[in-house]
Amino acid sequence: MAEDLFDEMLRDIAKALRRMQALRERFESYIEEVVRDFENLYEERVRSMTSDVEEPLVEIRDFGDELVMVVDVSGVKDESVDVRVTSEEIVVAGEVDERKVEEALRGWHLARTKKVFRGVYKLPQPIDPSSVKVYKKDSLIIIRARKISL
Repeated sequence: MAEDLFDEMLRDIAKALRRMQALRERFESYIEEVVRDFENLYEERVRSMTSDVEEPLVEIRDFGDELVMVVDVSGVKDESVDVRVTSEEIVVAGEVDERKVEEALRGWHLARTKKVFRGVYKLPQPIDPSSVKVYKKDSLIIIRARKISL
């Protein structure tokens, strides 16, 4: 009887160890995925910082029968924004003309720089390009489009 109890305890321990091993493997897989995501994000940010072209911040929301895309482009004039639309993607591009007064060499001077931005955004669902409406509010570009029923 004691031997049966001992064998049962060994089986329980072996079962618990197999469960722990499976959990450890799942955890390692999860960590590898997180590390890969961070590496990709890091590489993307480094590319955007070393490039002359910046990608604006964007949010795409699904409101049932339409998609709304909000693009943050601080300092952009309306005429310097180009929005191109297909049923599958939206491309937003333009220039920001920055002016700032800087102190240099014991005096003040006006510094002007132009920054170019461009973003290509795949849409989660096809849209009707003829339904697109573009609005500008402060530093935001708001793009509304009717979705195509699948």
